This record gives sequence, structure tokens and C-alpha cells, in this order.
Amino acid sequence: MKSKLFITLAGFLACTAGAWAAYGEKAAEAPPASPFYGSVGAVTDYISRGLTGSRHGAALQAGTTYLHPTGLYGNLWGSTIDLGTDHKNNIELDLRAGYSGQVGPLSYDLAYIGYVYPGTRQSDHLEFAEWLGKMGYDFGLVKPVASVYWSNNFQGNLGYAVYSHLEAAVPLPANSDVHIHYGWSRFSNSALQDYDDWMAGVKKSAWGVDFNLDYTDTHGLHDVGNIGDPRLVFSVIRNF
Repeated sequence: MKSKLFITLAGFLACTAGAWAAYGEKAAEAPPASPFYGSVGAVTDYISRGLTGSRHGAALQAGTTYLHPTGLYGNLWGSTIDLGTDHKNNIELDLRAGYSGQVGPLSYDLAYIGYVYPGTRQSDHLEFAEWLGKMGYDFGLVKPVASVYWSNNFQGNLGYAVYSHLEAAVPLPANSDVHIHYGWSRFSNSALQDYDDWMAGVKKSAWGVDFNLDYTDTHGLHDVGNIGDPRLVFSVIRNF
């Protein structure tokens, strides 16, 4: 991306509501699951939208979500980052509020996300916000999801930006899956290059931990160093 900025946009936690349980001939209602969900983990490279937010170094990440029975939720997610020697900041915080739900196999999510970089210079205009619309469908064999992120004042006060992506996961035996992703980044400001990114990987879940191995790459970036170079990324995430 032709800019002085690293585009270090985060991902987010996906969470579902807890269910009631009943046992025995005379069913007894179990207490509801906690409305709080979270995760903590480490990744060999913080990749978002195909670009590194940690200069291809390791990062620590954690987040927590509160999900109300109505579907309203709030989420706080953070990651260590590396923006280079010109920036003293080494933390990204993503604050998200939204509404999600599911009707049969159809799931949906609408959210507003703010990206905060504590300690950075205000003149750099790194902080911004965007809207998210997301819809998925569980076919059983495959679970495709389509998402669109939209900002009217992208990072660096650089105008409109739209990020669209499609992803799908195919469940495998032994609590594992294979997953793919393809994304499109489009900008109204000619100072930024439109580009695509893609990812393919596998996940294994055991002992409440997700182990992911992903290969990621970009297409359409020129003269921006190695921030979008192909990369094999390994992550370990503990969910609670």
C-alpha cells in the first residue's frame, strides 16, 4: 500500500450464545452459560487483510466479548504490533459493538468497529472506524461466510475504503477443519493501491486450544516493501 502507514486492522472473536440443558425424566433447568467469552493466544506473524502488522514478527493477542441474550454484544480485542521505528506504540485495540443472530442455518452480524493505537501521534491519524455487515450459511459440509467492511474516513484520513471477503470452512474428523479466504481491498484515494489477499489453512482443536497453520499472500501491491509478502503463519489460541 503506497502510504507511510502500515494497515494493521484486526480480526475479531466469533461467539455464540449458551444453551439451556435438561436431564432426567423430570427435567431441571441448568443455569445459563456465562455471557462472557474470550481468548488469548500467540501468532508467528500478525496478518490482517494480507498485510503484516508486526513486521513479520510474533505477536500476542487477547480479547473478550459480552453477548446479551437479545443478540447485542460488545467486544474488546488487542494485539501487540510493530509500526516501525517512527512509532513508539506497540499495541492495537479494537472496540466493537454489534448485533448478531442465527435463523436456522443462516447467521448474520452487523457491527461498528473502532481501531485505537494508544500512544501514537494524533497527526498520524492512525485511528479510524468502520461498519461491518456479515452473513453466513451452514450447509453442513461447508460453511461459507461473506463480509463487507466500510469506512468513510480510512486510516490516515485517506477517504473511503471497502474491504470485502469470502471465507469457507469444511469440517474434518477429530475436531479439525480446512479453511480458505479471499479478500478485496478498494480505496477512493489514489495514494492507496487496490489489492487482493488470500489465505488457506488447517485448524485442529484440542484441550480448548485452536492450533492454526495458514498460508497467506497478496496480489496487486507494488513498491511497498515486504508487508504483503507470502507467509506461512502458525497460531495457538486458548478459548474460554
